[in-house]
Amino acid sequence: MPDDHAPTTLTLQPGVETLTVTGARPGAHLEVREAAGRSVVTVVADAKGHAHVSFVPESPRVVTDLEDLVEIVGSGETLAPGEYVVHDHSSGAPPRVHGPVRVLAVEDVPDPGEYDQVLDAGFGYLRTRDGTLLSAMVRFPDEGLYGPPPWPTVVEYSG
Repeated sequence: MPDDHAPTTLTLQPGVETLTVTGARPGAHLEVREAAGRSVVTVVADAKGHAHVSFVPESPRVVTDLEDLVEIVGSGETLAPGEYVVHDHSSGAPPRVHGPVRVLAVEDVPDPGEYDQVLDAGFGYLRTRDGTLLSAMVRFPDEGLYGPPPWPTVVEYSG
């Protein structure tokens, strides 16, 4: 039987107007707050200990099921860019605080060094502006047909 008060390996992964939580205790109430302290939303970790916040209600509420989610989508907004912390209320009082992390805006530009990634032909990974690693299959055009580089970039993805 799992220990309900054992430490978690909770991880926060900020993105562009999104925040993903992994490693939480299944069923944990995870309160997302602005770094200044204002509560934004509380979500409940799924059976795998994951929660994702990309759309939030006009006022704070606990989202526990699909009906709650459908209701807030009609009147909410995207997660605003800024600094956030997550209060894990499953660990007892006081809650365990994780973060801060910075959620990016659509208009944010990556560090210029991100453009210096070298992608070799074949299977590999590329780093996105929010730090996520995406697997990629890189195929270059035939120089005999299209001439020497640089070539236009075409990205196909699924998922």
